[in-house]
Amino acid sequence: MNEEKLRTYLRIWKNIYTDKMATDQYGIPHILEEDIYKMAEDGGMEKADPEAVEHLSLCPVCMDNWIGWRETVSVLEQDGAGEESIMSYGLVEAAATHDIKEAINYQSTCGRFTLTLSPPIDSEEEWLVTLRAVDDHISFEGVYIEVRDRKGISLLEGRLINGRLARYRGDLSNVDLSNWTIIEKKEETE
Repeated sequence: MNEEKLRTYLRIWKNIYTDKMATDQYGIPHILEEDIYKMAEDGGMEKADPEAVEHLSLCPVCMDNWIGWRETVSVLEQDGAGEESIMSYGLVEAAATHDIKEAINYQSTCGRFTLTLSPPIDSEEEWLVTLRAVDDHISFEGVYIEVRDRKGISLLEGRLINGRLARYRGDLSNVDLSNWTIIEKKEETE
């Protein structure tokens, strides 16, 4: 069997099996997002529960999540971000598209942050991307952060002032917000 045929068969298997696993047809619980993140860290697979590793190897849904987190961790390492820490992350079903007419709010999993994407007004082509500390924003005051999408694309970077950070950003069609991360930067890179 040649390599191209094998890829085709694996793609078909992944599409069918992903649908089955996503609908929880088998009653098998997926790996918690926090555990997938820990497994994606360097050396994380060696520390992981063997059952979780086995599930990851068989479940395309969890594998996609692991790949997204692994890519994020790799981007941080390439940027020399070993001193940076992930403050929180978010999960959404789809990224923004150009036909959106109203602002979209995404809550971080910890519940402490809201990421807002506001579409261009009139003919302007720039989206307004805002991060807001929801509760106790005083503890985040002056913290230098960066918000990245699943691919490691930086959406927002700067200091939280009065619990908020906002920037205009051009085209968002290549942004993947299925996983997004809020990273505390130890050194300002502005």
